[in-house]
Amino acid sequence: MNTTSLESVLRLLLEALRHAEARKESIAAFQRSVWQAKTSPIDPRISEVLADLAYDLDFYEPNDESRRQDPSFFGDERLEAEIRLALRKIKEAGVHVPEG
Repeated sequence: MNTTSLESVLRLLLEALRHAEARKESIAAFQRSVWQAKTSPIDPRISEVLADLAYDLDFYEPNDESRRQDPSFFGDERLEAEIRLALRKIKEAGVHVPEG
């Protein structure tokens, strides 16, 4: 993943925070970008944060009924907390993260 790719995945995360109606699509695009990155010239800590978040977001389920079927699923509140935590870690690693 290069710097331009990092900027695009950060934009996808901010979109997921800002636009709940398009959240599933933003998350899916974010996950594809992270998982398809072959090598990464960016800080390994950032790569790890993004990979961990991509995995965790597999458990996001916006539908209350579906969420009740499996205790590992989580909703919007936790989704937003997970994204904000990842963005904070990335910012702490020295990357400019736009406000979201």
